[in-house]
Amino acid sequence: MATFKHTKTIANEIQHSDIFVSTGNEWQAQEYRGNGLFETGPRTLFLRHHLVEMVDSAQNMICLQSFLVQDTPVMEAMLRAEKRGVKIFLMDSAEARLGDPSEETDGFVEADYKKLVNDRLRGIVTHRQASFLHAKFLLVDPRGPQARGALFTGNFNQKPFRDNPELGVLLNLAQIGELYKLFVYHFWEHCTHEQGLSTNFEAVKPLGRFQPFRPQHVMALSPEASCCNLEDELAVAIESAQDHISLSVYSIESSHKLTRLLVRKLEAGLRVELFTRPRQANLEALRELSRKGATVYTHPLIHAKSLVVDGQRGFVFSSNLATHGNRHGFEVGVRLGSEQTKTLAQIHQDWTRQFPHQFQATASNQRARQFAQLDPQGKWTPKDVDKLQKTEATSHKASKVGEFIEILNAEWKPSKQHAAEVTWVKSIELEGKPEKMEEVKREDWGVVYTANKKGKTIHGILLNMSQFSATKEELEALAQYSDHVLRAQD
Repeated sequence: MATFKHTKTIANEIQHSDIFVSTGNEWQAQEYRGNGLFETGPRTLFLRHHLVEMVDSAQNMICLQSFLVQDTPVMEAMLRAEKRGVKIFLMDSAEARLGDPSEETDGFVEADYKKLVNDRLRGIVTHRQASFLHAKFLLVDPRGPQARGALFTGNFNQKPFRDNPELGVLLNLAQIGELYKLFVYHFWEHCTHEQGLSTNFEAVKPLGRFQPFRPQHVMALSPEASCCNLEDELAVAIESAQDHISLSVYSIESSHKLTRLLVRKLEAGLRVELFTRPRQANLEALRELSRKGATVYTHPLIHAKSLVVDGQRGFVFSSNLATHGNRHGFEVGVRLGSEQTKTLAQIHQDWTRQFPHQFQATASNQRARQFAQLDPQGKWTPKDVDKLQKTEATSHKASKVGEFIEILNAEWKPSKQHAAEVTWVKSIELEGKPEKMEEVKREDWGVVYTANKKGKTIHGILLNMSQFSATKEELEALAQYSDHVLRAQD
């Protein structure tokens, strides 16, 4: 027996699907951006300090709406205000989220929440809840001439202020006035439970005194359709885009109305940039948008919701491009002024240079050397493409020339998925030189011969393995003898 070995080094072009390619960048929030716009993140506490100072200035009333709440410096300031005689009204959805392991409750510590509610808020704060209250804003003395307020994209617990990419906007008097009316309406007409003197929340009925309205200075979504204008205003803005759209959201679904508009704009040739979180639930939309030409940047903690259209129109809001934020819950948003829009556009531009990953629907090893994927359970799985060569070895047997050529020409299907280059070694086992043969023709790579076996003439090739290198020309010359028996000599 003799073994012919054919070695070939090939760039590994294997394709990977739904990958988050490392950019090598690190995001760092810039805190207060001016014009009443804040960006929160690691080592940035300016917005939290500003909200505490705002609460400390309260004279009569504080209204806080948040999806989740916990004991934070803002809550501490509210409790200090209550001791000064300030009335505190709190509206949230925390009770409905107890035991919820979803990503959006990440950082929400149930034990801390229960201690806050039972030990510190009970009997002091007027506290109502419903399952659909997703908006986030703070109003201080909203009925007075010195009213102050802020809209925040994060929940009023610890993590959004210190870790997540979030946005905060200071509100003007007209915005505060309408948000206060929305707060009052949902507090008394849509909340389903109120905290009493016991540790339980008791069911409540609509008061029937406050009427819904369609806001003019802010945007809202609500279980009450007549209050809703947020989605419609964002749709009009996207429809008006002529050149460039940049959007940040925590959650995005392919079927959402605004996602469909983004697809249409991409098909019309506009530039679209999306900043979002790498979530299993987002993959369908990311895949479609990426294939249509959108540039998708991801950060594992981003929760900010914002939109910039052509650098001219800007919005910050609480809703995602997902079903639960689409006419089913209480959401709010604001239109930004021209200077605020410029600031938000700069934040988005900074994110393109700072976010750690860029989503690709498909990419080869040659384009994606470091990346991550999500498994079916949504677990983040980093993967590195080795810059060094890997060796892939396969073993075969051949008794005829045709079989030999077929093995050499067979398509290469590597198993070394994460190697940039693979050295492919095919070992083909051949029988040795026959005992008796008659030479018919001699080639550089071997001998064409005949042999007699039990009275039958055998047509064969004796391969000179030291001379044969399987070049294209050699294989073409050998192919005319495809039905010949193949033997080999060293």
